[in-house]
Order: sequence, then C-alpha cells, then structure tokens
Amino acid sequence: DAGTGCLACCCPCIVFGQNMERVKRIQNNGQNSPDACGIHCLLYSAAMCFGLPFIAGCYGRDQLRKATNTADDYVQDFVCHLCCSPCALAQEKIELDSLGK
Repeated sequence: DAGTGCLACCCPCIVFGQNMERVKRIQNNGQNSPDACGIHCLLYSAAMCFGLPFIAGCYGRDQLRKATNTADDYVQDFVCHLCCSPCALAQEKIELDSLGK
C-alpha cells in the first residue's frame, strides 16, 4: 500500500498512533479509547526526538502481538524497527487492515 508507506515515512508518529488506537480497540473488545491515538502519537514523537523510535515501535509491536495472540519474537521486532521503522509501522498497519480491526 503506497499511501501507508508514504505516510509511515513522512509522519511515522501518526501511523503509530493509529495502529495503537486499533490495538487498544482489540484489547478493549471493540470499545474505543478516545485518547489512545494522541497519546501514542506523542510517545512516538518523543522517542523520535531522542533518536529512539525503535523502542516505541517494539512496544507497539509487542502490544499488537498480545492483542492478536501471535508468538513473541522480540529480536525480530527490535531489528525490524531498528533498521526501518517506517516499513515496520506500515507492515503493522497492513496486518491490522487484514484482520479487519
């Protein structure tokens, strides 16, 4: 999805916030968490300011794995977000899209 990839490259904090809002909705059995997108967007932005967006990304992927009951693979998550956070964020968004959540 070219649009997701471009948004993840230009504004990764927005994609992270949107992904986390959807993950929180899964965790809350469909209930919206009104502040989830904004708070997580700020979290990712703060991590970017300190050059550590991969830490926030690993947290997000961990939450996604827990919400979808996927096996943990912390090393792979770390390497994906360290090497190309925008690609990892886009991949997570596409995964959420495929789940229909």
